[in-house]
This record gives sequence, C-alpha cells and structure tokens, in this order.
Amino acid sequence: MSPTGQRLRSTIAAARRRVQVDALWAAVGLVGVVVPAVLVVAWAAGGAATWRDPGVAPLAVELVGVAAAAALGWWLFRRWIAAYDEARAAAAAEETLGLPSGTVRGVLELSRTVPEGTSPALYLRAESEVARHLSATTPAQLTGAAGARARRRRNQALLALAGSVAVVLVLGFASPERASAGWRPLVHPVAHLTPPPMPALEVLPGNARVPRGGALALRVLAKGRRTVAVHWRAAGDVPRHRELHVSGDSAATSLAGIDAPLSYWVTAPDGATSDTFRVVPVDPLLVSDLVVDVIYPSYLNRAAERFDGDVPGLEIPAGTRLRIRGRATRPLASAALVRRDGGVRVTLSATADRFEGAWTPTASGTYDWALVDRSGAAPNAVPGALELMVVPDSAPQVEVLVPATDTTISPDMKQPIAANAWDDHGLRSASLVSWRVSALGQRDAAVEQAIALGGATDHASLETVLDATNRRLLPGDTLHFQIRVTDNSPAGQVGVSRTFTLWIPGMDELRRQAEAQAEALVADATEVAKTAKGLQESTRDLSRRSAASNARGGSSRGGSPGNDSRGGKERSQSPGYERTEQARQLLDRQEALMNQVEELKQRTARLERAMQAAGLQDPELQKRLKELRDLYEQILTPELRQKLQDLKQALADMDQAKLQEALQQLAQQQDEFRKRIDDSLELLRRAAAEQQMNSLAQQAREMATQQKALAEAMQKQAEEAQRSRSPEAQKQREEQARRQAELAQRADSLAKAIDRMRQQLDEQGEQQAAQQTSGAQEKADSARKAMQQAAQQAQQQAQQQASQNGQRAADQLQQAAQQLEQTRKQMSESWKSEVQQAVQQATQEALSLAQRQASLAERMKQAQQGDQPQGQSLPNPPQLGMQKGQSQGQPQGQRPGMQPNGQQSGAQRGGQRSGQQQGGQQGGQQGAQQGGQQGQQP
Repeated sequence: MSPTGQRLRSTIAAARRRVQVDALWAAVGLVGVVVPAVLVVAWAAGGAATWRDPGVAPLAVELVGVAAAAALGWWLFRRWIAAYDEARAAAAAEETLGLPSGTVRGVLELSRTVPEGTSPALYLRAESEVARHLSATTPAQLTGAAGARARRRRNQALLALAGSVAVVLVLGFASPERASAGWRPLVHPVAHLTPPPMPALEVLPGNARVPRGGALALRVLAKGRRTVAVHWRAAGDVPRHRELHVSGDSAATSLAGIDAPLSYWVTAPDGATSDTFRVVPVDPLLVSDLVVDVIYPSYLNRAAERFDGDVPGLEIPAGTRLRIRGRATRPLASAALVRRDGGVRVTLSATADRFEGAWTPTASGTYDWALVDRSGAAPNAVPGALELMVVPDSAPQVEVLVPATDTTISPDMKQPIAANAWDDHGLRSASLVSWRVSALGQRDAAVEQAIALGGATDHASLETVLDATNRRLLPGDTLHFQIRVTDNSPAGQVGVSRTFTLWIPGMDELRRQAEAQAEALVADATEVAKTAKGLQESTRDLSRRSAASNARGGSSRGGSPGNDSRGGKERSQSPGYERTEQARQLLDRQEALMNQVEELKQRTARLERAMQAAGLQDPELQKRLKELRDLYEQILTPELRQKLQDLKQALADMDQAKLQEALQQLAQQQDEFRKRIDDSLELLRRAAAEQQMNSLAQQAREMATQQKALAEAMQKQAEEAQRSRSPEAQKQREEQARRQAELAQRADSLAKAIDRMRQQLDEQGEQQAAQQTSGAQEKADSARKAMQQAAQQAQQQAQQQASQNGQRAADQLQQAAQQLEQTRKQMSESWKSEVQQAVQQATQEALSLAQRQASLAERMKQAQQGDQPQGQSLPNPPQLGMQKGQSQGQPQGQRPGMQPNGQQSGAQRGGQRSGQQQGGQQGGQQGAQQGGQQGQQP
C-alpha cells in the first residue's frame, strides 16, 4: 500500500471514529435515562405500604430497569455504532466532497488488493486524485450528514439525561421522607424480600407500688403488631386477661382496685411474651402536725406569726424567714418544697417520720410538698400548696428641688441644693456625689459629701451647698452632681437622683452676664428714682393739705365749741381720717422704696463679684462701685427710719398735730433721699458705662490675640503647603478657614456693640467720649472687613493673603482696644475734674456763709448784752444756728450728678458744709429774734 493510500485510509477511519464516538455518547445518555426513570417509579411507589413492606417489588423494578437498559444499549450499539462501517464513511465523504458515488470506496478497496488486469498507474492516479480532494478537508468535515445526525443524537440524549436527573433531585428535596421510603428498598432489594425480626415487647411501668385500692396505668410498646393481650393474677384469685388494640406502636390500659399483690405480663399473637412484673399495694402516707413560723426581718420591728396545718397565702416582705416542721405516718426518705415551675427546690431534713427546715424565700410562687417514704412512694394526702408573694423592699427615691434643671454655677462657685428623699421603711444616709468634666472631656474622680437627714425617717428633707471653690474649675468645664440615698434595710439599697449639670461660663459669657446685670441695675435704679420723686411730691402735698385742714379745724373749734360733741361715726368720716389713711399708704410706699434701695445695694455687690469673675478688675471701676455701695448706706439713714417710726406712732395715736409734724419731717428726709437716689443713679450710669467700655476693650484685646495667632498659623501653613499637600494639611487649612469665619462674626458683633456704646454715651451727654468711641468703632469695623476677606481667602486656599489680612485685622483690633481704654480713662478723669470743681465751689460758698454767720453772731451778742434782764440767759446763737444748719441745710448741699470720691465725694462734702453755713445763718436769725423777745419781757 502506497503512503497516499495509507493517508486516505487513516482519514476515512478518523471520520468514522468521530461519528461512532458521538453515537456512543448518545447511546450512553439514553441508557442512563433508565436510572432516573427507575428512581421516579420508586418515589411514586414509596407512598404505598406494599412497597415499604418486605416484598419483591423493588427487586422486580430493578431487574426490569437493568433489562431495559441492556436491551436499549445493545440495540443502540447495533443500530448507531456497529452499522456505521467504512463503506458508509466513504459514502459520506463522497457526498461531502461532491465526488461520484463509489470513488472513495473503490480506491479504498483497491488499496488492499489490485485485481489482475488493472493498471497500477491508473490506480495510483485515481488514488492521488482522491487524496488531493481529501487533503483540503478535516475528518469532522468528511462525516457529512451522518456526523451531524450523530452529534444531534448525542446532544439530545445528554440533555434528556440531565433533565431526568434534575427531576429526581427536585423530588428528593421536595419530599425527602417519601424519597427515602421509596429509594431505600432499592439499595438492598434482596434483603428487602425477608421481613426483619419483630422488636421485643416493652411494658411500663414494670414493677410498681400503688396505694391500696388504687389503680395501675399500663402502657405497652408493641411495634409492628396490631393486638396484644395483658394477663394478670392477684394472690388467691384466678388469672385474667384483656385484649388491647395497638394504635401506632403502643397500647394502654389500667388495672383498678388493687387490694392485694398481683403479677402481670403481656403476650402478642406472634408468640412474643414480656417479663412478669409485680404490683404491691401500700397503705397511704399522711402528713400531720405541720407548723410554719413566719419570722419577719428585724428592721421592721414586727412580731413573728405561726400557722398550723394548711397555711393560707402569705404576702411577706423580702428577707422574711420561714421555719417549717411536721410529721408523717411512715418514715420518710426525703422531704422538700418545689416551686411548680421547677425553678426552686427547698430541701428539708428528714429524720424517721419527722421533717423540718428553715428557708428565706427570694421569689414568689406556688410551692408543692414533695415527700417520699423509704419505699419511694409519695403521700396520698399532703397539705395544700404553699402560696408565697415576696414583696421586695423598694429602693429609696430622691428628687432634687433646687436647682430644678441644669444651670450655670454662680460666680462664687457655690450652688445651694435642696431635695426630698423617701423610702417605705426608712432612710439610713444621704450623700452628694459630684465630679468635674473638663472642656476637653477629661473626667475627674467623684467627690462624695455627706448630707444630714432632716425630717422623719421615712421622708427626709435634704439641704446642702455644693462648694466648688477648690475644684479647679475653668471656663468651659462642667460640674455634674447627683444625690445618693441609702435605706436602712439589710441589703442597704441605694437610690440615685438624676444627674444635674452645672456649666462654668466662659469669659465672654461672664462679661455678657455682668453687662446684663449692669443694664438691669441701671433700669431698676431709674425706676426707683422716679418712684422717689413721685413719693416726695405726694408727701409734700399731703403735708400741705394736712396743715391747711388743721388750721381750719382750729378756727372752727375756737368759734364753735359744741362741734366736739359729734359722734364716732361722724369722726370716722372726717377729713382727718382720710388723711390718716393716705399717710398710712405713703408709709407703706416709703418702706417698699427703702426695701428696693436695699436690694439695689445687694445687687451692686453681686455686680462687683460678677465683674471680678469676668476679669473686669479695673481699680477705678472697683472704686466706683465701692462708692456706690457707700452712697446706698448713706441713703438708708437712721434719721429717715426714725421719721418713719414717728409717722407710725402718729398714725397709731390718731393725733393730727403729730401727724402733720411727722409728714413735714418725712418730706424733708424724702427730699434728701431723692437727691441721694439721683446721685446714685448718675454714679451707677457712669459705672455701667465704664464697665461696658472696659468689657469691650478686653474683648477687642482677646480677639486681637486670637487673630494674631491664627494669622501666624496660616502663614506657617502657607510656607509648609509648598512642601506638603497631605490630607492632614488640607484638614488644617479647612479648620483655619472655619476659625477665621467665626472670628469675623465675633468682630461684627463687637463693632455693633461699640456703636451701641457710642449712642448711649451720646444720649448721656458725653459727646467727647462718644466721638472717641466712634473712632474705636471704625477700627473694629475695619478689622471686621479684613477678617471677612481673610476668611474668603482661607476658603480659597490662599493662606498667604489670608495671613496678611488677618494680621492687619489684629492690629486694627489692638488699636480699637487701646482707644477704648484711653476713652474710658479720659471719662474717669473728666468726672474727677467735675468733682474737684464742685468741691472748690462748695468751699468758697462755705467760707462766705461762715463770715456772714460770724457777723450775725456778733450783732446778736451785742443785742443780748444791751437788752437782757437780770437773772435771765439767752441761748447761744452760733450753736443754735449750727443745729439748724445740720438739720435743714444738709439736704441743700446735695448736688445731683456729682460723683462721690472715697466714701463721700468732695462735691457732697462741700455741699454739706455750704448747707450747714446756710442753716447756721438761718439759725442765727432765729436766735436774734428770740433774744429780742426775751429782752422785751419785764
């Protein structure tokens, strides 16, 4: 055979094998479908008892399946695989290549043996021609229609196999029990032909002891059987039996009326027999002499109680102890109390026929008696179940009344605290627990402070003061506290109030609080001044009307003496009664006004402390507030209080003459009272203005410091940005932009506050100070604009330009602070200059009046020497004048608007000296008149 013939034959053989392989896979797939088909049939038959019971069905199904698979496989092999020989492969190649029928087949046949008479050259030529046509194709292409049909059969067969397997899996997952029952016999079909041996009979309870005359419940486990028989025979009686129907795998019955020992056993139709069991009747076990002692906790001071026999339901407080003892009719093996839910078992000691024990219940419930004798039998009659309700001791409660909510702590760092605490059985102790949390979130250790209990033992009033002066509190920190109380129960239960928070205000907030206090104090002092003026006018008006009425009443009584005989009813409706009521109302108003002044004095002291806490510790300002407090001391003079007491006495005596005199003197005191109130109001306004200007200056300085630090940080960030662009640097730039925006907002608020200060000074007549404050306001406004530009540039990542604008804003704020401070000092110097001028003017007036008083005293002395009779003496005119001056001239010396200096301003001291000299002059004139009258007497 030539090499060309060999290649031709190998190519046709490869095409033939390809078709046969595809046909083989198709045959395997179709034969494999038989296995899922058998499983499906078994699953369908699994629900029938005939399939589950021992039998030939599973084996028959398996044999049929195997036979079907073998026959199908043989037929498919003969039809699809063996039938595809070399001739069919050659014909398929000729059809594929379009060659005449028999061309390839003839070449293949001639390649084996060339017949005689055939030209070898013609054969080789034909062989070469066929080889040339086959060389351009692959074996897969030479299969033609037969190959395509084989591949189609292969795919369809494998798809059918996969589908049938999927169906089997779905059936198995959908009904696993049925699948297991249907497929298990297929695993061992031969073993399934013979049934397994029947299980042995099981009889419950076996040997038993029952109360005499009682019944025994039997249960027989007879798996695989339909009926069983129970046999029994009592001592001295004939055997008996009972047929039982097995339901499921068991049967049940009972043997009643057992008075004598008996034996019983069970048999089945298949010949199975159980063991023989014995039932012994026992006499009943009874309980007698049951005693339960209830011992209450000692802190309740409650006597113990005893219960005999059945114990009723008990409601006992926690900590109560139960002592139990009793006796049974037979010796006991064990005794216990068991809660019905099985959660608690209390074991009692059993000795012979007695049991006892002690127990402190901790949980409520129904407890049954569990008594067992030595034979393991339970009593036939036991005491009723022990029903207990354990009432736990409630924890004490505490409620904080002051402060009622979270608040800020006062500047003196002391917080009064008041609370109520109560408990159902009494309190043992109380304590105040407090702890500091810094502005950074760091928490200090808690500090506990004992609180004395006030009131009854079950309800106490708690009062204490939280002193935080030594707690190192800084602005921005918080101080938390709660009250903890303990009751006097053995457990020592603790009750805790809710936690309250005390905030430590920052410097800005402290300054705002001090400013608000100053504004409120000025407003209230203004109202007091208005009230004092109105009260003075009312007193003078009533005094004039009282004097005029008394004058008319004196004339009327002198001309008509009979008018004194009018009845009491008419006197009660007289004008004197009406004036008395009006005087009483004036007295009440004056006392209320003095109380308001006392309150202003206390508020001034609080304002001073608030300013110290806010850092506004300017010496001149503190001196001004001290002068204000001293002035309030001078306002509340003992003379004014004495005049009020005289008016009260006149009202009590209903004496119109004394009432008129008291009103006149009260009007004089009220005049000085009003003038001093006006002085205090002016002083308070100026102190408030200084305080506010000092606060604004400090705010400006602090903001300048913060802005300068921020500008330096942005400058440093701008230098580092050229070397690093890390996420941390980006976060720093964003934080700087946010802080710059906040500073710009604060600068805007500062500029507005300075503008309000300027308007206030303008309204108070301080034009020069207002003009200088306007310059500070312009500086603050310029700083605000620069800050806003810096904030915008910082947001745009222009740190260099933002730093420059921030530095310029810091300089502007520093200049504004310096200008505010300079303005405040000039205001203070201006007020001092006004006081000095007032003192000089008062001194000059005092010297002039002193000269005039000395001249008048000399003339009065000469007149006394020329006109005085023997044996008589005249009063000393200068002394009389000084007394009058001290009582009458002092109110004239007060000048509204003059500030005190020290404890009393120079203007006030000068005014008082001037008033004394004027009063002395008036007193001298009165003394001269009295001396002349005495000289004319015989």
